[in-house]
Amino acid sequence: MTLSEIRRAAQSGPVLARVHVQVESAAPKFTREQKPYCELSLTDACDRMTLRVWERSSCLQACSSLTNESFIELNRRIYSHSQYGLEAQSGRFDR
Repeated sequence: MTLSEIRRAAQSGPVLARVHVQVESAAPKFTREQKPYCELSLTDACDRMTLRVWERSSCLQACSSLTNESFIELNRRIYSHSQYGLEAQSGRFDR
C-alpha cells in the first residue's frame, strides 16, 4: 500500500498496512496529562503522513529512537481518529 491508499482506507475503519517509508521526523511528545507519545512524519514516493504512536503501543520506545532519514517498514494497524488524525494501533516498525 502507499500512504495515500492507507489514508483513504483508514477513513472506513482500521486497516492493516504494510509500506516502506522514510522518516522525516520522529518527535517524542507528551499529552496534557503528561503521557508520552511519538509523532512521526513519514513519506513515500507519493505522499506524506503524520502518524501518532501512543504510550499503550509496544512500539513507542522504538518509534522514539528513529531519526531523520531512517527508512522503515510500517507494518501496523492504522486507524483514523476524528480529533488526532491517523494513529498506529498494533504491529511493528522494522528498519
